[in-house]
Amino acid sequence: MSNKNPSATIVANEWITPTIREIKLKFNQGYEFSYTRGQFISVHLPDPADPSTLLRRSYSIASLQDSTNQVSDIEIVLTILDDGLASQFFLHADIGTTVEISGPYGALTLADDLPDRLFLVATSTGVAPFRTMLPQLASLVDAGAELDIELILGVKNPDEALFASDFRQFATEHPRFQFNLCYSRSADLDLKQDEYSGYVQHRLEALAPNPENSLVYLCGNPNMIDNAYKLLTERGFSPRQVKREKYVLSRR
Repeated sequence: MSNKNPSATIVANEWITPTIREIKLKFNQGYEFSYTRGQFISVHLPDPADPSTLLRRSYSIASLQDSTNQVSDIEIVLTILDDGLASQFFLHADIGTTVEISGPYGALTLADDLPDRLFLVATSTGVAPFRTMLPQLASLVDAGAELDIELILGVKNPDEALFASDFRQFATEHPRFQFNLCYSRSADLDLKQDEYSGYVQHRLEALAPNPENSLVYLCGNPNMIDNAYKLLTERGFSPRQVKREKYVLSRR
């Protein structure tokens, strides 16, 4: 480990969908970590081909914590790829394995001045930064903010709907928050009230975001982000009204 970056120990490592694992990392030597909701970290892993070289992989913080100041642990989620070096490392990592971490990084954070409508649009693990925002959003709406929130999550099928229970509970507790779960492979599904067939950009279009009163966050699959961004700019959104963070799966 270098002296520059803190180290953390894997204290939990489990499947939360058939293809996604949730990893809990606890910082070592009493290190206290601070971040802003929506940010990500980089994990430095040994390269199997050259153990003296570290691979760097970035993961959004997925923790559902009341505080983001001086925390002792964080959670990340990742899709397991058969030929992905980092995902195979985590798949086989034992509890107690230590890794080096740098960060936090990223600007996919809530703006200080929010408009009337907020759209949080994600595919798969791209929803992780939006999960961390739930306590912050709760504070805003509970304090009387005139803010309507639409969270749109796109997955292949119901088995892959990570954190759906968290978002549904939040929607029950906060009527100004709506959860929209979209299935790209939904043939013969009996859809629930908050479930939709098709891609997230189709649901986004149906909800009619307006540049006069809306701010949109996009996170996840690059194709989804490009398509949704094109849709939004055609509706008159400026670049500053659309925050984007693309997830690119790295195998090497």
